[in-house]
Amino acid sequence: MRSRGTLRARKRARVRASRQQPLCPSDQVALALLAFFILLAFTFELYFVTFHSAIKSRTDVLARLYAFYGRGDQAYAGGANPQLPLALEWINIVITQPVNVVLIVAIVRRHWYRHLLQLVMSSYLAYSVVLYFTVGLVAQHETMPRHTASAYAIYYLPNLPWLLGPLYLGACSVRAIARHLRPPISAVLPAIGPASSPWTSDVHSAAKTSPAGEGVSAWTASA
Repeated sequence: MRSRGTLRARKRARVRASRQQPLCPSDQVALALLAFFILLAFTFELYFVTFHSAIKSRTDVLARLYAFYGRGDQAYAGGANPQLPLALEWINIVITQPVNVVLIVAIVRRHWYRHLLQLVMSSYLAYSVVLYFTVGLVAQHETMPRHTASAYAIYYLPNLPWLLGPLYLGACSVRAIARHLRPPISAVLPAIGPASSPWTSDVHSAAKTSPAGEGVSAWTASA
């Protein structure tokens, strides 16, 4: 019982020490992206969800922006077939943004589930953008008034942050999870053998000469 209590105390001390250190650049980028997504969700996207049925008759700044985006997709500017954009924006506001808030807390406080949650969130968000693009392609962009280069640019370019940003977050989480699951050198050396190649010989030599490698060299010698 005493040893378990000591291990728990050491674990809590390591967690407290890690929280006192500054966030790495990738975590800072992740927080900036999540803040950007939350800001746009509760301003620009919430406006569309609230006023989509009357957006064509409105004259405020956001309505004008949606009218401009309507050159690429009339579904966002009071045109026909607004069902898919409306469903995607509802899910993004009601489900994704609370998850983003939880993820921000997990990043700042270095919770153990942070990268699992980040990988799930980023995968869904990137998938939703790919779905939106795919529906447009399959429907031959029927909600695009004129099929010009500028109209295609208006359709695709504004949505790229919601595709590239989650792909970056997902890649960061995949790397972090892979580092956590990668076996230590002490578990790899016995499997590859001490004399299978010059590289492994060098690794074994380094392991034998280092204090941490004494146990490894004894284990491999006995094997």
